[in-house]
Amino acid sequence: PSIELTKAWSTHEWLHYLRGIKTITASDMAQLNSHLHLNDNKNREIQFEWYKMGINNDYKPAINLVNPFLLEVGRGKFVTPLYLALIATGKKELAIEIYQATNAHYHPVVQARLKTIFQNI
Repeated sequence: PSIELTKAWSTHEWLHYLRGIKTITASDMAQLNSHLHLNDNKNREIQFEWYKMGINNDYKPAINLVNPFLLEVGRGKFVTPLYLALIATGKKELAIEIYQATNAHYHPVVQARLKTIFQNI
């Protein structure tokens, strides 16, 4: 879709669109970002989906935004899946590095969940 078409999209429409993309490469993500500026989106729900997609498809510009996102956002529904995606895609060292820098900022429930995850990797 074009940027003009998507300007009126609600968060729900964006999420439906992003979640509907089943196969995409890092190159495809770069092209999509050049048209839709998803790396610059300020909506946390959309950022989460885009960054998770970036992790899963090794799209480095989105992966580079995961650290600041995880430092600013502490909601378990965002935090846990992103760490799990990093670990599952072989980015364990990056996950540990971000975890060590951000964990103290999280709610104790999220800290406990992450502690369990990182003790088992």
